[in-house]
Amino acid sequence: MRKYLIIPSFIFFLLGCSSNDESTNEIPQENDTTNPEISINGIENGDTVETITSLNVSIMDEDNQITTTILVDNQEISTNENKQFTIDIDPFDFSSGAKTLTIESTDSSGNTTTLTQSFEMKKLLFINSDFQIPLLFSNPELETYISINTMEGELLDYQKIEADQETRFYAPNMVERQNIIATMFMFYPNSQNRQPAIISYGNLLPGTKTITQNEVALRRLEYSKSNSFQLTMTDATETTNFKMKGQEYSLETFGATTGNFAAPINYDPNLNGRMFIYSNPSGADNLQDYRFLFIDDFVDSTISFTDFDVPNNSTSIQFPQSITDFGLTLFGYRSQDDYDKRKYTEIFTKPTSITSTSTNIEVPILEEFEIYEKQYGTKLSEKKSYLSRTKGFGEITIPDWDAQLEGNLIITSGNYDHLFVGTTFKGDIVENTVNRITWSYSEKNNPEVILPFQNFEIPQEIKTMLESLGIDPNNPSQLEMLSVILEDFEKDNAFEDGIFVGYGNSNYYGDEQSMSFRIKDGINN
Repeated sequence: MRKYLIIPSFIFFLLGCSSNDESTNEIPQENDTTNPEISINGIENGDTVETITSLNVSIMDEDNQITTTILVDNQEISTNENKQFTIDIDPFDFSSGAKTLTIESTDSSGNTTTLTQSFEMKKLLFINSDFQIPLLFSNPELETYISINTMEGELLDYQKIEADQETRFYAPNMVERQNIIATMFMFYPNSQNRQPAIISYGNLLPGTKTITQNEVALRRLEYSKSNSFQLTMTDATETTNFKMKGQEYSLETFGATTGNFAAPINYDPNLNGRMFIYSNPSGADNLQDYRFLFIDDFVDSTISFTDFDVPNNSTSIQFPQSITDFGLTLFGYRSQDDYDKRKYTEIFTKPTSITSTSTNIEVPILEEFEIYEKQYGTKLSEKKSYLSRTKGFGEITIPDWDAQLEGNLIITSGNYDHLFVGTTFKGDIVENTVNRITWSYSEKNNPEVILPFQNFEIPQEIKTMLESLGIDPNNPSQLEMLSVILEDFEKDNAFEDGIFVGYGNSNYYGDEQSMSFRIKDGINN
């Protein structure tokens, strides 16, 4: 019996020894003592943060359980568990001045890395580029100022524009993010013959910048009609009228000439194409007496009216039946490129002074022109008028827009793009002179606009100048004239590109229309 008991015991002993050997070969796991590595871009040490700035954060660590906290001046603004993430820092969420950015990243083992950077926080409101003033107002005696106000009229910043250089405007320390009004004041302190002007643009986003002089130059297409030649007309009756007008050339009179004439034709030296001259009796609703001629040689010459041609093709443009008092001008373009560059040729006109006897106006179609554009203007009522410039011969429709003044609110309706308010303020009689100022205001479509001149905080320096003229724009009784223009564009006409330089510098092409409302005109109110 003992022999059988010994064998199982021995086997058990061997198994036990084998188990003990395996346990003694296990390698204990090492503790994680490596700190995370932090890298950022978007803000560098010593930067100035003026607008919403994206901070890109990247964490490197073998541990996938990472918690990262972002602090500004020890105030936590974000916590994230991703190894890569982006947050936006808005200066209007903080007080202005020197700031410390702190980034703390901790893994699951408690290893922590802290990164700090110093920067300055400023609340940028507006940037006026090196383009100082509209060319229309250019004068060595002119003094220019710009103020930035809230939409409610509170003054935020104000500076005199001393030179053609960039000027930045900032909000006071505790101002919250909000849309603004940028206003340019233009005065002639040493001139009694020049009327001060004020131009405002409203509902601008903080950080809006005007376009630069270089950008204006690139956008503006200028056609210098510096060359000329003498054109003499013969064989025309005294009542025969002639018009010759294009973007690149024109009669010196810029209008109709009747009977035989001898006059200079001014044209752009880079003109590439033929000139066009036509005759159409005033008030005609058909083309029975319409005549035209193309001119190829730009040298002193004599032409005979008997050489003019009759159009082979025509079409009709349909107008609203209720309107007979309107003006129509038809333009032709030789190509899409000419259309894009506004190289138009006038080929037909019907003045507003001529009352039409039909709602259909016959216009010529000439093979020379690939694209046609009609300009139409009409008086809808005593104080309401409409103007459009649209491509093609399609029927003219008038949009359902409206604008009226209720208290200090301009109430508008309709699907338009831009709003323009024009005003004139009449001051007291000073030294037997009645002083006036004009103040215009523009913004994007808005059904309710507060007149910016009511409760509008004007810088004291400007206020003193206005008082010397006996003018107080905050006094409704001095509001002599008030008009509203609603505008709509086929293409996206960037509103901000027109600030202080006008929309003409946008080099816009495409359909456009506007409706004007004379709300107060100093005569019939």
